[in-house]
Amino acid sequence: MKVKNSWTVRNMTILKLTENIPLTDWHKMTVGGVEFKPFMVMDAGRDVIAIGGEHDFTGEEVEFI
Repeated sequence: MKVKNSWTVRNMTILKLTENIPLTDWHKMTVGGVEFKPFMVMDAGRDVIAIGGEHDFTGEEVEFI
C-alpha cells in the first residue's frame, strides 16, 4: 500500500493510506524504507495512521511489520 496524502499536526504526521490498516499483529511500520512506531488516530477511519515528526511521505510505499 502507499501513502495517499500526508499532513502535519503539531509534531506528528498524519498518513492517509490507499488501503485499510491490516488487522494482523504488527508493531512497527516502514514508510519509504524508514522504520517508525505508529500511533492510531481515533475516529479517523481504518486507513489513517500517525507517526512522530514532520514528514511528507505522499506517494511512498508503506509496510506494516
